[in-house]
Amino acid sequence: MSAIYSAAVMARTKGTETEVMVHDYEREVERACGREFLCDENRVTATSTPSLGHFLLRGGAAVNREAFCGPPAAQKSKSN
Repeated sequence: MSAIYSAAVMARTKGTETEVMVHDYEREVERACGREFLCDENRVTATSTPSLGHFLLRGGAAVNREAFCGPPAAQKSKSN
């Protein structure tokens, strides 16, 4: 979904942390887009409403510029 993709891109361009809420998160298309663009490692697990996906995305230098999910490229090269 374009709204989830747009939120992910905008959150990563900021220099701070950004909270992103995904409504109807129990639907498969929202879950798939959330996993692809917002990443499971950024999901806040203590959400009391099952239909609401809550993500906390870091921006600035903490972002992997080559892919949406996973560690930044600098961390990948250090671990190899």
